[in-house]
Amino acid sequence: MAKQLLLLSDEELSQMPSGQWPPAQHIPSQLDYIVNQAAQFSLTAIINDNFYHAIQRNLDDKFINICMNAKKCHEVEHLSCGIAMLLNQNHVSKVLDIGSGKGYLSEYMALNYGVQVLGIDNKEEHTESALKRNKKVSRLWPYLFQSNSSVKESQNKPINLAIGDKPLQTAPKSLTSFIPITATIDTCKLQTDWLLQSIEDNSNGNFKRQDEFCLVGLHACGGLSATLLRMFAAIPNAKIVCSIGCCYHHCTENVNDDTGYEYQRTENVIDNADTQEYEASSFPMSQILTQTKAKLGRNMRMLASQAASRMAESQKIPGHSLFWRALLQVILKEKYGVKDKDCQIGRIAAKCKSFTPYVRRALKKLGLNDTEISDEEIESYYDNYKLFERRVIAFSVLRSIFAQCIESLILIDRLQFLIDQGYHNRARIVRVFDPVISPRCYAIIATR
Repeated sequence: MAKQLLLLSDEELSQMPSGQWPPAQHIPSQLDYIVNQAAQFSLTAIINDNFYHAIQRNLDDKFINICMNAKKCHEVEHLSCGIAMLLNQNHVSKVLDIGSGKGYLSEYMALNYGVQVLGIDNKEEHTESALKRNKKVSRLWPYLFQSNSSVKESQNKPINLAIGDKPLQTAPKSLTSFIPITATIDTCKLQTDWLLQSIEDNSNGNFKRQDEFCLVGLHACGGLSATLLRMFAAIPNAKIVCSIGCCYHHCTENVNDDTGYEYQRTENVIDNADTQEYEASSFPMSQILTQTKAKLGRNMRMLASQAASRMAESQKIPGHSLFWRALLQVILKEKYGVKDKDCQIGRIAAKCKSFTPYVRRALKKLGLNDTEISDEEIESYYDNYKLFERRVIAFSVLRSIFAQCIESLILIDRLQFLIDQGYHNRARIVRVFDPVISPRCYAIIATR
């Protein structure tokens, strides 16, 4: 199968991870079988798009894309509309945005849908940026507002976005509708009393600890998405949760990881009802996978973040940067004795015209002495290994076949955690974004 894999064109390789390829005669049946089987276990095959289509029908005409790229605009516009529908259906009017960053989502929900939003982020600079941006956007918002504006009509009957008998406001709101604060959410310990008190103390009177609210996390990094679900289960005031994860490689597991580090589980639960300790791991969360001691490891979690749909749409496969990074690892091991596979060098390949300056830049970034290897040695490494470039790229694409399967396992495990907590018919996975624009496009939502 390896020989046939190398014969595939770039276009054929790009279609493999998504399972959207017409098998040609030269494609071995074994490879075709693997691709099709992997596609059947992806969320694309089992999740209907009713929620996404409802969002599409109800998108508002007004949108300010200041300091946002196309991807962020798509995410903010779609998720805010989806949250508005959930708020209406569950008679909730306040939102707690965990990991709010610079406040793009929070700000738009407050201005366009008239909800009270408290954004929490652990970086002070993000909070300061959110405050500055909010003032700027609030000045521009009235120019987009029309007194008789409503959710745009479509040929299909739109979902009513009212909260109870009172429609969601689309008039420009005051700055107090969105309040960003800086705080750190402990992913190992849910201090519910501290959290609710902090919300009341920092919301200018807009939030009371007894108020009902919706918990939202838009691409909350690593274990924060899992913590969001635990917060929902632990806080009775949280009537809705909408969690969209990302950065699975930053999650922790309660078994030995690829690095050999063992993450310790927190088994005890403190009797104080205001403070509950949970296991620190983000996977597994469900009882069944915890009992079976399921393990993924960092490499598989990293693989789960691959953008299969985007690769298929663009018909582009990983380029020379992938081969350069693999060959750099050989140099690090043989010339510098570096055995750590997790050396972070960032995306520096785009700034380099050839392999030699790439190695130079990488060594400096890693704090290594680049005088220990000459340009001739670097070029010799490249000449000796360049025949492996196509193999490295083809193997990388072959691995990506399983990306959607692994992500499905992570998200279904989180969904099962909510089911274990008793939310049998009130928890589900829905698609919120176009996967080509925003690959982490699925949300876990639940209501109580």
